[in-house]
Amino acid sequence: MKQIASKIRLMILLLLALQGALQAELLKVRTIEWAAIEENKKKINQLLFSHRVARVSLLTFSSIATLIEFYRCFEFFHDRFSQKPIPECSCLEKPINNQASQSSQKSSFLGRWLTSLKNLPGSKEFWQALLFGSSGIAMGQLMDIVNHPHTMAWFVNKKIFCRNTFDNIHIYNTLLQHTTLTEGKRIHYKQKLVNSCNRLVKQIEQICGFIQYKVEQLPNNNKQQIDKIIHYLLQSTDKWIVTINKLLDEDFFETHQFFIVTADYKKEVNRELDDFSCIEEDFEKIIL
Repeated sequence: MKQIASKIRLMILLLLALQGALQAELLKVRTIEWAAIEENKKKINQLLFSHRVARVSLLTFSSIATLIEFYRCFEFFHDRFSQKPIPECSCLEKPINNQASQSSQKSSFLGRWLTSLKNLPGSKEFWQALLFGSSGIAMGQLMDIVNHPHTMAWFVNKKIFCRNTFDNIHIYNTLLQHTTLTEGKRIHYKQKLVNSCNRLVKQIEQICGFIQYKVEQLPNNNKQQIDKIIHYLLQSTDKWIVTINKLLDEDFFETHQFFIVTADYKKEVNRELDDFSCIEEDFEKIIL
């Protein structure tokens, strides 16, 4: 019995050690991977190429639809004004026509409107108008997605939402400042904080991949300056990750120090992105 009890205690200690190691691994921000940056560069190239193809296709389809509408209008007016005049009726036919006109006037306006409304779904013009109208709305929505300036401002604000991730990090760090949290909630918010930091690291890899993609389009005299931007961006990110992991390893997580370190890192990221945006703007001015 003593041997069984000692084995059980040993197993419990091993399970606790494994659980502690797993928890420590989960509460750790991952590092930047250069292979992920290269992969993001390829994905961004494919994405923007598909956007260009979709934009050209939508413009072509819109032009064809406009030409069809012009042709239908021309055909309508041509048929209307090219009709031969109706010959006048004889005197014997006039009373009959007068009676027909009087009977048509007696029909109620509401009845005619309901009849036309009933026959509307079965008309060819209704379905053509519905088709072109719905396709126009769909093309407008798709054009809003694919028609954009492929700049750093568009990529950060409309594609990866990097600033939203900084806001989430600030929210979870603020929640950890509450002294009335239970241990379970503290671990939960801490894990959410680490997940947001890992998401931010992934977005930094995407930003570097986007910069690598734009290097091929910008003039060669800016290559050295862009390489410095990538270098400082990766260097500041690595420094931030090391500092954050040290804070996470401590028994008492210093939320105030985390806030200071992350705020400084956010300023550095914004400074490097602003520098790259200035290079893009200068290049656009040269093109114009």
